Amino acid sequence: MKEYLAETIDQLISIEVRPIGLLNNVVSKLYRISREKMGEPLAWGAARFLLERCRRDQTVIVITGHVHPALMPHGETDGPPGAVALARVLHLGLGLRVILLCDQPVIEVLQKTVIAAGLLPISRLPYSNESRAIRRIYVDSIPNDPTLAKKKAKDIFSNLSIGAVISVEKIGPNRAGILHSGFGNDLTGTLGRADILVEEARSKQILSIGIGDLGNEIGFGSIIEGVRKIVPYAEKCLCPCGQGSACVTSTDVLVVAGTSNWGAYGIESSLSAQLGKADLIHTGEMEHDMIRAACKAGAVDGLSGGPTLEVDGIPAATHANLVELLRSAVQISCSKRIIERVQGEAPSANES
Repeated sequence: MKEYLAETIDQLISIEVRPIGLLNNVVSKLYRISREKMGEPLAWGAARFLLERCRRDQTVIVITGHVHPALMPHGETDGPPGAVALARVLHLGLGLRVILLCDQPVIEVLQKTVIAAGLLPISRLPYSNESRAIRRIYVDSIPNDPTLAKKKAKDIFSNLSIGAVISVEKIGPNRAGILHSGFGNDLTGTLGRADILVEEARSKQILSIGIGDLGNEIGFGSIIEGVRKIVPYAEKCLCPCGQGSACVTSTDVLVVAGTSNWGAYGIESSLSAQLGKADLIHTGEMEHDMIRAACKAGAVDGLSGGPTLEVDGIPAATHANLVELLRSAVQISCSKRIIERVQGEAPSANES
């Protein structure tokens, strides 16, 4: 069951649904490279590592948020729903405390998305040994200044036992240290330096997981040569650095998906399956609610540029349907029902 279900989940989350253009046939190629490196289905492997390496008394950091001052002043709809879905299953399924980190302009978007998922956002980081209240998710910002980001990382890792750091649709630096949009534009100084927290985790041998869809996100340093060959602007960008948009920051696991949210949903589904609790996966209705909440707080679709109830140009209803497909795949696979035939009975003509 595990092998077939793991493949099914990866097949669903890596479906490529994009308008015809430069970025067609990118996800499938990047997925194959990451899959070959991983040696097993990506989402299933990420979930397995989380179960093996995170203790119940630990905290997991999930980082998201992509900001463009003019086009996405409060972030986009790809990232926050995925991060919140992961936070939800890690908290409710594994009993872990979760800290969600994002760019400062994305704070309200993330808070509203957390509420739409039936959780309560808390603004003060849990540095003390306070009680682990159920359904509380800690939401805070990550500085875009490298010095301040290093201080933030030091504070977190010094005061908490961190089990894993997960990046969802979070851009990291190229080989010149510049952060780029998917179309090769310089966004350094605008985006929170999540790569610094990921590098800190790796230096401490703490599990790191990157989720992305275009090669400029954290985690793609693991397959950077493939990114440079496959993704437009990855080898040579449009900004003066000329060093391409490909991110150099590696992670222990890289999940490539049709949208970054889908990659997070794949891990959510794989965790639920491995725990034998299919109902932990959020519903299609909740998916729609999260996208709507993010849009109401100012998040925009990366293609339309507006709060249009879309993620990467794909309608919210389609995302909700994908979530229901994942739920059904896990529920059916975990079902105890067994279909049996009387030994030796041949199917009738009507059954064949």
